[in-house]
Amino acid sequence: MGKNIIIIGQHSNGETTPATLETVACARAIQNHSDASLKILISGHGSLPAARQLSTETGIDTLMVTDENTGAVQSEIFNALPSAFYFDLDPIYICLPHNSFGMEIAPGLAMKLSACCISAVEKIIFKGDRLCFQRKTFNDKIVANMISVSAITVVTVQSGAFKPVKLDLKEKGNVRVVAPLFPKRKSRHLGILPSKQDLSGLAEAEVVVSAGNGIGKEENLNLIHTLAGLFPKSAVAGSRPVCDRKWLPYDRQVGATGATVKPKLYVACGISGASQHLAGMRNSKFIVSINTDPRAAIFQTSDVCIIEDLVPFISEFINAHQKSL
Repeated sequence: MGKNIIIIGQHSNGETTPATLETVACARAIQNHSDASLKILISGHGSLPAARQLSTETGIDTLMVTDENTGAVQSEIFNALPSAFYFDLDPIYICLPHNSFGMEIAPGLAMKLSACCISAVEKIIFKGDRLCFQRKTFNDKIVANMISVSAITVVTVQSGAFKPVKLDLKEKGNVRVVAPLFPKRKSRHLGILPSKQDLSGLAEAEVVVSAGNGIGKEENLNLIHTLAGLFPKSAVAGSRPVCDRKWLPYDRQVGATGATVKPKLYVACGISGASQHLAGMRNSKFIVSINTDPRAAIFQTSDVCIIEDLVPFISEFINAHQKSL
């Protein structure tokens, strides 16, 4: 039996998440530099439609892991799987999305398998004769090329870094249901409460003006709202520090732990560009960033970079717009 690259997939209401398809794209990039085969694992109640979708769209054999505790969340099932289950799959790489789902599984899984864990991978490159995993470090100002020296490597894939490619498949993958023996648990799952957050405004907006730590104080949000008001079909959003300070509600947060947006125009005001934030907006069609730091990581992803104090700049921009009317 040959080595395998394992993709741990995620689904929502029976449908494959976009992050899972991006993880498949990363796994294919790794496969280009190895002779390993691809396999997908998916779990949780109602996962059969997602398993079929994945096997059909990717052509990859998919294992659906079932558990007698039908209410168990997906990450709980993967965390409860004994190490022998993973070793039987003969993995060389295990790939997961870099979101709350993947980050809940990856570190513990690496410990369980005595594996290396490389998180937030954005690119796969071949350097010399070694496979390198590229990711950002030092507040995203430095790009690091990391090499694993372990027999097994657990990788989390940064959102938006790998674009899924639709292949012209002649055959779809097979779906197989497996029911491993789980160890006795010390907790009981009581269910999931749906979020009260309403992200529809951000999802439908064609222009998103987002406030970051660099706005300085809550009063400056008035400028952000005024700037957004200049554009039709616009919405105001923020980075996590702004929402943590309660200057904006959490349903306005853009990032790995917030909303993912793809507007025609994204205006980042005082946002440094941490990878967690980039994960939520990097697929915007056109990105304009305003920041006083010429080395801000956000500039690496932006189409237009404005190195100015955002308060006087936005004020001048608003005044110029009003004079042109």
